[in-house]
Amino acid sequence: WWIVNVYVSDRVLIAGTDAIKLTSGDVYQRAHTIFQKAGIPHTKLYMIDSPIYNGLATGMNIGRGTVMLTKATMNLPIESVEAILVHEAIHVKRRDVLTNQLARMLFFGFIALVVSLFYDQIRLLAENLFVFIPLVYVLLLLFPIYLSFVAQWMEVRADHFGSKLLEAGHQQMAQGLIDLGHAQDEDLDKAAQYSIVKDKRNKDMKSTERENWFFRYIGFQFQLHPPLYWRIISLLKKQQSWKSVKKAWMKSRVTESLPDFFFKQRKAK
Repeated sequence: WWIVNVYVSDRVLIAGTDAIKLTSGDVYQRAHTIFQKAGIPHTKLYMIDSPIYNGLATGMNIGRGTVMLTKATMNLPIESVEAILVHEAIHVKRRDVLTNQLARMLFFGFIALVVSLFYDQIRLLAENLFVFIPLVYVLLLLFPIYLSFVAQWMEVRADHFGSKLLEAGHQQMAQGLIDLGHAQDEDLDKAAQYSIVKDKRNKDMKSTERENWFFRYIGFQFQLHPPLYWRIISLLKKQQSWKSVKKAWMKSRVTESLPDFFFKQRKAK
């Protein structure tokens, strides 16, 4: 079933979203140029008729790669649309969709291996529910953290190498993320106006700004994308090598997940 899913997943997604294949227009021409630069000339571009701002890459291999943009995303400034396109193009080039699937299988394979090697010990452990149940919850917690690590690695890589395909480089990629974040925030603000439950705490919270430590912790440890504010700051720094960007991201996963109390202590010292 997994092999079948790998083969048809992109077709199912296209059919399920009623996506329209683009073969002309300014966005198509720019996408075609970007795909040529990235070395994936056969990648197809589709548009989803949706008011949500988003872009995604589908397909498990370069030969069948597909990039999809929502209609709302295509209304952003064209330079920002290019930034989103190159980001998704790197996902296709690096086979990130396939890597994500393999990472999931690796995790379950590791658990299966541990169970097979220590079956008798685990069976004895299962008799003590006060120990066994917390262990199960730990595994349930580790899985999203593990997936978050793998996915964020690929997102940071797509930002970094995608920037190299843009005329204005990292600056254009950062501006594209800023425009995307502002558009998403405006949509959330509009939705909040019609919400019955008013959440005053999040009223002034913007995705492009550094949030309090709890939201940073959730963003870095459980989300599939690093917090948007961090991605923007990372891109606006002086041009760095991929090695230094990786190191900064892994360090931030720890330091940015700590309570602000630790930062106040550092400043005091």
